[in-house]
Amino acid sequence: KGNVLFLNLGGDGAYKVHIKSDVDEYTGSLFLNVPSGKVFIGAGEDVTGGDLEPDDSDAISGEFITLEPGSYEVKYKKQDSDVLISFAKATCIENSLEEGVYL
Repeated sequence: KGNVLFLNLGGDGAYKVHIKSDVDEYTGSLFLNVPSGKVFIGAGEDVTGGDLEPDDSDAISGEFITLEPGSYEVKYKKQDSDVLISFAKATCIENSLEEGVYL
């Protein structure tokens, strides 16, 4: 439904996320619904889900960014320990995936 995007980076470690105006030669793109205008970018274990919450606010490794509410095409690419992503306004609000995204 485009309400959350998880990108499997292939292993644990420290990754730096770069938000760009556009990502050249991107690996893929998905659509993200952003009704609140807030997007959390961080580790999957720091995302609320089911009856689980992140364990300790001191250990959360991510932050919120603010976008205009709406639907976005999110392009992504991994370069070594850097993850490049961009957000562009879009009209589509759903994805069709057979398996997860692996970078």
